Amino acid sequence: MKVTLSPGHVKVEGPKGQLERTLPGDITVKQADGELVFERPSDDFRHRALHGLVRSLVANMVEGVEKDSPRTSSWSASATVSPSRARSWS
Repeated sequence: MKVTLSPGHVKVEGPKGQLERTLPGDITVKQADGELVFERPSDDFRHRALHGLVRSLVANMVEGVEKDSPRTSSWSASATVSPSRARSWS
């Protein structure tokens, strides 16, 4: 897997494809010892929320380019209404 970082932008490439995302300017992302490190400028509520959001988004990007998505399996959903629950609107 390859991660490319630039100010406000991250690109993740893996065997399943590539994903890119623009990140909020307040959160910085660095690579250190094969890990991504996310830093926020303060412990302000907004910065803490963005920190968690960005970390989750990038973690999901990494997982998405590495593994098969459970959504790729074929399935169908159907809804049925039993006659006892059906309403007559007359």
